Amino acid sequence: MLPRPRLRTILLVVNLLVLVVPVLGFAALQIYDTQLIQRTEGQVISQAAYLKAGAERELANAIAETGHSGLPDGVGIEGSVDWPDEFYDFRPVAPILDGSRTPVREPELAPEPPRGSPDPLLAWVGEILEPTILQTQKTTLSGMNIVDWRGNVVATTNESERKMSLHHREEIQRALDGEIVHLLRQRESIPEHTSLESLSRETSNRVFFSMPITYDDHIVGVVTVWRTPMSLPQALYQNRTVFGILLILMLLAGLMITGLTAFYIGRPIQRLIDQTDRVARHESGTNGDGTEPIKKPGTYEIQRLSESVAEMATSLEERADYIQTFARSVSHEFKTPLTSIRGTVELLEDHYEEMSSEERAEFLQILDADAERLEQLVRRLLELAKADVIRPGDARSEVAKIARRVANAHGSADFEIDVDVADELPSVAISEDALQAAITNLVVNAREHGDTQATITARYAADTDTITLRIRDDGPGISEANRHRIFDEFFTTSRDRGGTGLGLSITRALLQAHDGCIDYIPTDEGACFEIELPTAVPVECLDENREAG
Repeated sequence: MLPRPRLRTILLVVNLLVLVVPVLGFAALQIYDTQLIQRTEGQVISQAAYLKAGAERELANAIAETGHSGLPDGVGIEGSVDWPDEFYDFRPVAPILDGSRTPVREPELAPEPPRGSPDPLLAWVGEILEPTILQTQKTTLSGMNIVDWRGNVVATTNESERKMSLHHREEIQRALDGEIVHLLRQRESIPEHTSLESLSRETSNRVFFSMPITYDDHIVGVVTVWRTPMSLPQALYQNRTVFGILLILMLLAGLMITGLTAFYIGRPIQRLIDQTDRVARHESGTNGDGTEPIKKPGTYEIQRLSESVAEMATSLEERADYIQTFARSVSHEFKTPLTSIRGTVELLEDHYEEMSSEERAEFLQILDADAERLEQLVRRLLELAKADVIRPGDARSEVAKIARRVANAHGSADFEIDVDVADELPSVAISEDALQAAITNLVVNAREHGDTQATITARYAADTDTITLRIRDDGPGISEANRHRIFDEFFTTSRDRGGTGLGLSITRALLQAHDGCIDYIPTDEGACFEIELPTAVPVECLDENREAG
């Protein structure tokens, strides 16, 4: 099965999609807006180039009419055109304006009074070309100007600029210096009432393009053409099919984001909620009960969370069953001495005066024995509770030292304890009190069953890094029928000797709390218990881990 994607991966993908979609849309509109500007720029370049060629042709005709072989002295400015590209007889001029990066100038300055009289040759050229440009404007909607080398207007489509000077405008000055000029300018004003047919006039910028008019290595004038680009709304409407498809693609991207989050986050979380509800109500459903992880968890984190919830539910069920069984056992164990105490008290109340002193002493002895048993049960139950909730720490114990301590404390002439444990064995990860209590329970249990000898051995397993202890006695052993019950709470075969049946349960709980285990090993003679504990991490390693943490 393929590994589940992590939640952070899903969120990263979703965030990238959320970020990329509008960015791509904005970038597409910016690019398209620039394309609209450059399309208009290409148109005015073509018109200006055609007007320049016509002006230079008519200028040549005018010079021929005057009988001069060349440009008269004092006419024009000596210089040449700085073409952006030139090879053979071709001088291509490409659109370069960018709606997002090209600076937008202020609206064009108002015309000024003429700087002297217009140049006669250029005035003659303007008079010939002005009807043409006025007629052309009706089709292209472009504004056009022709100025002489002094900056005086000799032909225009703008009545307010006729016979005025434009020398102070940036595009005219730069063109008279031989430069090809591309400009974006703000519109001076936008009409308040604009028809849908002329929606393009609502664009706030205008494209200006100026080219020098040259003759015999002199700049004799400037051609300027300007046009308002089509507005973006009108362009979008005219290309509504294409942009409609793009909009659909963006909607599909949004649906994909929604589906992605729903599939990998929304639905798995809802299943997880249903699972926790079933755990709370102790119910089962179509997806199983709370002890089963949900199907199709979507992400790795939700899968792990569902597995943890399932493990928790299993643990809770096991704990609930354990508590129920334990409560019944405790009730049973307490009921016997309490019933005996109640019966004895009733007998004493009814026949106390009739009883002899010996009979009274016997009944009091029964009460004392039952009370002692209750006290022992309470003490052992407290030990079991502590063993169940104990948590392993950094404690460590020397097996040989603890084994000898137990042997010295419980060995006697009637019950001999042999210890065969090497001092060189690694320490085990358990506190000395817990290890001593576990070994003591097994040794005392053997002695109470009438055994006369017990042997404690230990060995180290390098492959599992564990220490295995064996406590073996010379008694009758445990019958095959009772072996599977010996670790159950309150199970004992020595109840008549005061046994509570909690010793082995306490031992197992202590060892499990320290990642250890205990098991009964069948033998030909006597009883044998095997304890397995992990070795302790060296103190210096613990210190290094603490410093690293």
